[in-house]
Amino acid sequence: IRRDEQRVHLEELCHRSGLAFDGSVPWEESFTFAIPADAMHSYKSKFNAIHWRLVIEIDAEGWPPHRRAYPLLVYPRCPNNSLSGTWTR
Repeated sequence: IRRDEQRVHLEELCHRSGLAFDGSVPWEESFTFAIPADAMHSYKSKFNAIHWRLVIEIDAEGWPPHRRAYPLLVYPRCPNNSLSGTWTR
């Protein structure tokens, strides 16, 4: 099996400093982001696939680095460009 992976878009959605965490309450944040207008939609065939994912990286002083990836399903753009989506966690 041959696998090729490349980053096609990188965007910093949030940068916070000076926050204090004690570990007793989880950190929660909501973001809205847009898939780039010229991005290829998700795709899968017998021999090829295009997968998207949202990667969250957190570096907090006194804590080990945290990285988590969430799969995204990107639909083809509508001809009239009327549909848009948001992702909130």
